Amino acid sequence: MEILGQKEEEPVTRCKYKPGDSLKAYESALLESGAVATGKALHFSADILCSGGYDVWVRSLWEFAIDHVGVSSPRLFVYLKKRVFELDELFKKYPDEALYNSEEFHT
Repeated sequence: MEILGQKEEEPVTRCKYKPGDSLKAYESALLESGAVATGKALHFSADILCSGGYDVWVRSLWEFAIDHVGVSSPRLFVYLKKRVFELDELFKKYPDEALYNSEEFHT
């Protein structure tokens, strides 16, 4: 798209991925097992979160749990609800950069 003769830049995440590609790679890593898959999931999670995609990340967690776990493990949904509530409270308490540096966020 052009605005006044200048091309509009495509949005990218902090690691320079297209937002949709980062989310797809994150969801793909969740389906894999092993240390490499865990590293990928953490990498893309951090990329999404640090790029302002907290709501998208939370939604993808719930969708993944519903699609791939279902009602076979209801404790997972109780755990997710509790942890997401705790994260929501932290996101309300701190601005982004302060949150990521906070010890409270890393526990």
